[in-house]
Amino acid sequence: MRLLAGLLLLLTVVTCPPARAHPDASSQLAFVREYLRELELNERLRDDFQEEQQKAAGLSDLERMAASVHGYTKMQIELSSQIAMLNSMQLDPPIDKAIPAIVGLYQYKLEVYQKVVNILSVPIADANGMHEAMAAVAKLRAVYEAADQALLNATPMIAFVLLDLRPSPDPSAKVTFVITTTERDQLIQEIRTSFGDKLEAKHRSYMAGAAYGLLLVLSQGIKCADEQLP
Repeated sequence: MRLLAGLLLLLTVVTCPPARAHPDASSQLAFVREYLRELELNERLRDDFQEEQQKAAGLSDLERMAASVHGYTKMQIELSSQIAMLNSMQLDPPIDKAIPAIVGLYQYKLEVYQKVVNILSVPIADANGMHEAMAAVAKLRAVYEAADQALLNATPMIAFVLLDLRPSPDPSAKVTFVITTTERDQLIQEIRTSFGDKLEAKHRSYMAGAAYGLLLVLSQGIKCADEQLP
């Protein structure tokens, strides 16, 4: 939990960055698009996992555990791929801290998933053993859900990546996006296409909630790089 606390602190620091000297719109847009892709894939994996758990509800304890191991292993494989993709990307300081912060949370989730797999892979002799295993898994679920909550809370940091925060000689100057109107509209469409009705759900998943937060920022009427300011 100390690692998670440290990552939460890093996210808090990155969420309120100082102004940057030179925004790099191409790398910033690529990063946000990749993050949205990961949100959509992780949401799909979450749905698949829940469906597998429902199908396994009437099966034996061994078959239910096997289904859980299969689901957690799929999530591990996808997270490992996402970590590699993010590590291949680069942002300008101080926004560059966004990538290691997210990667750190992903790696933390990987470790927790592996602990769950280890518990479910050990032969269980009796009902008491099954109860203890399920209790341990439930505790670990709360831990990786805390990491998901941290990612949801990092939504402002992702939004900051798209803003041009360079200092202006005009104190009344408004903050603008570094992306164009077309690029902003494409991001909005990508979010709506990926999450659909989940964006308006009363109880959103962590992934849908993060996507909804980005959608709100993109829809706030902030001017884009190709628009004339009043």
